[in-house]
Amino acid sequence: MRHVLIGTLFSILASQSPAAVRAVIPGCCDTSGSLSILNPSTGAIEHTFATGSATAGIQTAEFFAIANGGKSAAVVSVTQSPGYVDTLSIVDLATGKISRQLTLPLPGVPGYTIAANPKINVIYLSYLDAGSHTHIQSRDPFTLAVNRDTDLGALADVVGSIVASPDGQTIYLSCSGRIAAVSTSTLKLIGTIPLPPTPAGPYGYLMAVSPDSSTLYAVYGPVYGQTVAFIDTKTLQVSQTVLVSGALAVYSIGVSPDGSQLYMPGEKSYKSGSTLMLTLDTGTLAISPVPIPIQGTGIAVSPNGLVYVAGNLMYNNEAQLVIFDPTTQAISATAPILHSGPLAMSSDGSQVFCLNTLSSSLAVAEAPPSETILHTASMGLVSGETGSSAYSGAYDRKDNLLLLRDYNGNVDVIDAATLRLNGLLYIEGLTGGIVFGEAGYATATDTNPETLTPHVVAFDPVSLQVTGSVALLSGYPNQFFGQPVVNGNRLYVPFKFSKSGGSNVFSGIDVIDTTEMKLLATWTYNAYPAYLAVSPDGKQGYVLGMPPNFPARLAKISMSTGQVLQQIQLPSGSQSNSAMALSPDGGTIYFSLASSLYAVSAQTLATSNSSAGLELSTLSVSPDGQYLYGLLPTPCVDCSTDYTLDIISTSTLQVAGSIPSAQQPGPVLFIGQ
Repeated sequence: MRHVLIGTLFSILASQSPAAVRAVIPGCCDTSGSLSILNPSTGAIEHTFATGSATAGIQTAEFFAIANGGKSAAVVSVTQSPGYVDTLSIVDLATGKISRQLTLPLPGVPGYTIAANPKINVIYLSYLDAGSHTHIQSRDPFTLAVNRDTDLGALADVVGSIVASPDGQTIYLSCSGRIAAVSTSTLKLIGTIPLPPTPAGPYGYLMAVSPDSSTLYAVYGPVYGQTVAFIDTKTLQVSQTVLVSGALAVYSIGVSPDGSQLYMPGEKSYKSGSTLMLTLDTGTLAISPVPIPIQGTGIAVSPNGLVYVAGNLMYNNEAQLVIFDPTTQAISATAPILHSGPLAMSSDGSQVFCLNTLSSSLAVAEAPPSETILHTASMGLVSGETGSSAYSGAYDRKDNLLLLRDYNGNVDVIDAATLRLNGLLYIEGLTGGIVFGEAGYATATDTNPETLTPHVVAFDPVSLQVTGSVALLSGYPNQFFGQPVVNGNRLYVPFKFSKSGGSNVFSGIDVIDTTEMKLLATWTYNAYPAYLAVSPDGKQGYVLGMPPNFPARLAKISMSTGQVLQQIQLPSGSQSNSAMALSPDGGTIYFSLASSLYAVSAQTLATSNSSAGLELSTLSVSPDGQYLYGLLPTPCVDCSTDYTLDIISTSTLQVAGSIPSAQQPGPVLFIGQ
């Protein structure tokens, strides 16, 4: 992966002629976690930077710390390829450039945790060696050179979490049944605090230190029985304990700037499924619960007292940032984010940082058939689902925006000129494709458990507002929507569903008037119209139909009535990977089926060319009509090239180039045409 300065990115894209075509590939090519910088007033994402680059496999960001006086982020990432490889990266928070990156020597089981000294430019890593001894290591945040490494002995059987005191003098490590205190000046063990083992937190105890560094707070214990221990940092003795009442469990802990309150987002009970914020008064020990909409797994407290919590909605993939105001005991703002990862706050409160454990890359390649990647940028996660609709997107030529669907149900709106994320629009129940006409359109399903009615939602990608919706026929729980197609003021949505889940499948195309957001007609077919393309004049459509138990069919239909004008049966065989695209001039239909790629005359539906061995699951045609981009899944050998994006000449149907990808990339979009 090529990492460049933001300013350099501007010059690269600006140097291209406005008419120069570039291929935009969602989900390609290397994949790592990312770090989002959030506006502390609104919670909106201002920047998102990649936190590493995997030489093989998918790299997940595990832990991070803000170093170098708030100018850099030190990130520990893990790649499984096979086995575990830990990477330490330093990300410049002004430019997004990875200034230094190295592979950490892993002497046994996987895992490093990280913290930064708030007073001096030092970062600390803790890990277990091959003999299960806990180590603490200090490194220079600029060169990543090791300053000192200390073996603390057999303290733990798992890698624990780590936190540095605000005065910069002590590091606390959560171990098995105890917390270890380590001097930052010598990296020697000061002592340990025995506590009952706990399942809370990702790797042991939840810990936080008071602003004056006099008290360490640790949460331990089982669900419905968690306890907060107040630990005197001078004597390393537990001074008092408080039972966490009114909650099943808490997920993270933060301290107010004056040390008078602890903030613990958690879950009320299994039955209610409700989430809340617990405020613990450290003087009176009273606990006040306030409902919040998310499972708060990440927390940061601003110097002005506002509390920032990242998490997912209950029973939902949607990741949100919640801004909680302790003075009013109310939520002051919420905002969609890319991932519900750990949070950090700059010392002056001017920035909030959210680590996106998993993220996807948006790659921009030179004009077809070039395999050269000009740049990659981080976007919302698109992995975890199969099928082209999981990666659906559109290019808004009018506003020069890329619209991409991510795994959390967001529409990621990206400036095509800079690859900067303009914002996120969460659409509840987002299930299918995104298209763009005079507005954006997407298919979604409401979350009412009694109806779960599918809708087509219209939205404005500039203001990030939903502008209208129209209900469709419901076939939940066995309904599926293909990629919508817009043609003038008509929107066509392929669908299939079976209420019984059996072979009696109802399929067709819903026709929607986008001016009034009104369902005009439902055209039914005995084959699911898995792919739909419309001729340039808008009069005819081409459907790749997939009957439940019969060979696929290719049909030409009238776009005014839905009537089948002509139809042919296609070769039988596997339909696990299929795709279709229409040439820009409307003269040729390309489709992949039964491990072969075909070119068919749009006028006669006669096959003009074919190529065996190309079992493609996506197809996109370059604006000049000379090349196809198609996804070819490949067996995972070393997990570095699970997928290949083939570039295919339309004149010969032969591969002219290919772009390997560790993650499943989505259908290619073209900008600049």
